[in-house]
Amino acid sequence: MKFSTTTIVALATLIQTVLADSRPISVVSAHSASNVHLLSIHDDGQGLLLGKGTAVGITITDAGAVKFSNGKYAVVDKDGYLTDGDEKQATIGWTIEHGTFALNGNQVFYAVPTSDKYNYKISTKSVADSTYIHFIGATSDSNRDYTYVPKGSNTSAPSNSTTPKTTATVQQNENIGNKLGLGLTAGMAGIAAFLL
Repeated sequence: MKFSTTTIVALATLIQTVLADSRPISVVSAHSASNVHLLSIHDDGQGLLLGKGTAVGITITDAGAVKFSNGKYAVVDKDGYLTDGDEKQATIGWTIEHGTFALNGNQVFYAVPTSDKYNYKISTKSVADSTYIHFIGATSDSNRDYTYVPKGSNTSAPSNSTTPKTTATVQQNENIGNKLGLGLTAGMAGIAAFLL
């Protein structure tokens, strides 16, 4: 069976796309009717904060790490606070499903007040005076239903999850074309693997 150079290049590009990082995603916090609703993540030079500042874009790597547009990676420290560091320190287990971020299946994070009333620390654990939040994201083409789950990621909530009950909902933008595209891409990758 002969394949043209164009076919081989197209299949190689398709395989590389399937194994690539997520699309760049803009992220904000979500907790309706609270002071922490629709705040962005930014780096103040000494770590990550939620609030006023220049937002950092986010990409989830194919290894399940969060990489920020400033070249740093999301790190959860021993106390459960989200900070940043280099790739070797990166916390693994991030996903985005239908526009909502999760770490090892847990979609709940906490905004912790600081001495600056406009900024909050971000925690994976509930602490005094904290407010629970979700992180929601959209791609540059406004796809708010974007899903990226690296292979081997844990997408089920941990059994010790303390997810607060809430009646607040975040409206999702159904994007049938993107869902169809992801299914088509996965199918094409299988065909490419079979042909190679």
